[in-house]
Amino acid sequence: QRADTPRIVTVAGMSRELNASNAEVIIGTVIEEANKGQIDLTGFDSFWTYIKQDIIAKLGAVDKDLSPIADNCEQVEAGYHCSTCVCSYRNTIVDGALVEASQI
Repeated sequence: QRADTPRIVTVAGMSRELNASNAEVIIGTVIEEANKGQIDLTGFDSFWTYIKQDIIAKLGAVDKDLSPIADNCEQVEAGYHCSTCVCSYRNTIVDGALVEASQI
């Protein structure tokens, strides 16, 4: 059921709305910090945990996007060899991941 009011949480020293697009990162940060015995999620360590969880989530999404074509590409010495249409799809996914990674 959808909440009537947005859920605002403070993680890594910033207030953020908890929603479907960032829940994995925020909850991952909370769990990792709790496992370290941290209660206060506003500190410097929590900031880096949040950044790490964000990277993990983004790379997981890229891995999921590449998964359907994994059997269609063969790893060679210089990288990967794929059919033309698979190669185009793969290159688009990789280029998008590089752009997104550079914005972190």
